[in-house]
Amino acid sequence: MSMPAFDTYKAVQVLKGAGFVEAQATAVVSTILDATGEDIAALREDVASLPTKADLEQALKPYATKEDLAKLETRIIKYLVMTLPRLDS
Repeated sequence: MSMPAFDTYKAVQVLKGAGFVEAQATAVVSTILDATGEDIAALREDVASLPTKADLEQALKPYATKEDLAKLETRIIKYLVMTLPRLDS
């Protein structure tokens, strides 16, 4: 997903139309470009450091799946049935 292009010429013209002189308008637009450029670079670094789907799948391998939990539940129920005293005795 890319960001839309920032029309610097148009921005300078809008600022000049609002009463800024050329140097002020150019400085404001330059400052905006610097700030957003740093934000975009930081965002790219953040995204690059996120784990991939493969990383997550590998990290989650040791944990139980629904199927594992269902098997465990069955084993626990069988154990309880075999070890708890019968009520009808």
